[in-house]
Amino acid sequence: MWRGSFRCTVVTMLVATAAGEAQPPLSGVGGLTVADHRVDAGFGVERTMGPVVSAGMTLDLRSRLWLVLHARAGSLSARSSGAIDRDFGEVALTAQWRATPWLAAEAGAAARSYSSVVGRQRWILVRTGGEIRVPLAWGGSVGVFRLGYLPVVAVSGLETPRLAFAAGAGMEYRRGRACLRAAYELERYDFPLAGATRRLEQLSAVSVSLSLRLRRAS
Repeated sequence: MWRGSFRCTVVTMLVATAAGEAQPPLSGVGGLTVADHRVDAGFGVERTMGPVVSAGMTLDLRSRLWLVLHARAGSLSARSSGAIDRDFGEVALTAQWRATPWLAAEAGAAARSYSSVVGRQRWILVRTGGEIRVPLAWGGSVGVFRLGYLPVVAVSGLETPRLAFAAGAGMEYRRGRACLRAAYELERYDFPLAGATRRLEQLSAVSVSLSLRLRRAS
């Protein structure tokens, strides 16, 4: 049910944007990520790791307001005893307000799933945060630093985390209509005590992506 509602929201926003008189600039992006998922539920760290492919689009709505839609999917293989191979999937929608060329605020939501032979775990995430961009020594390159807080995290079969945050750092290089980006990202979830055990969960990723501006402002 939640997946159908999320898809309807995404489609409605994109159709409404496309129907406007002035067509906003549109960029397409694709990337490859190596994801590292770790869970410690009191019996040692269970680790899975593997490649994740991503694709998406960015709409520049009002010069400073950006709408980003992306999807990613991949397979994570067990890398420790007790871990189980699983498939990973996510769809996310983020709005970003660029207050200045070097500072932006953002908010968004994501639907995520981990699927294995023992079942499927579904996540709903709401994120808020900011991004700082620092020009580097050579032209067209910037350093990017991100920090976010997740005020809403709903996980099937688990209680709400006591604390959830995200952080990342990377570099972008722009040339013409293309932008190459390399980044490291980390998400951390601290769940409340269940008896004498506390569940800690972490998702980290090293990614490389390429975006290309497909349409200019009319």
